[in-house]
Amino acid sequence: MGKKLIIGVSVFAIGVAVALLWPTAGYDIERVHPNLRDLATPYQSVSTGYYLDGGSIGITIVDRNSRKCELALPVSSEHGKSYPRLFIGATHIGKTGAVEVAFSADTRRMLISVVDQHRKSTDDSNIALVELRGAPRDYAQILRRAADRFFQNSLR
Repeated sequence: MGKKLIIGVSVFAIGVAVALLWPTAGYDIERVHPNLRDLATPYQSVSTGYYLDGGSIGITIVDRNSRKCELALPVSSEHGKSYPRLFIGATHIGKTGAVEVAFSADTRRMLISVVDQHRKSTDDSNIALVELRGAPRDYAQILRRAADRFFQNSLR
């Protein structure tokens, strides 16, 4: 019985490690939308916002030269909760300046990569990653953040 338990726990631990450390898909920069491709790296800041209109996501990227690019990903409930459209010029489609652009798979993967690389515990980047990518490590980050808040509040 003890040997089976050790093997079961080992297999489970390996499965969790693989799920949390699995690399994300790459992207071809030439297929990324030109407004994003033209931003100079390294970025000064990347921030995300999660709207309570059903789950729209806003992303603001400030590049090395202080150029700001605002993006809006409105939530769609047609085929489950998804983000098939991209708007540039504002962080929400209801704001002035939001213009819909083509949203290629490479642009999506680039945005996921940028948000992942610049994730902060002070914004909604973890929620945005769960919604856009949904990898197990994204859910784990949300749980870790919730546990941190719980323990910080319990120490007060």
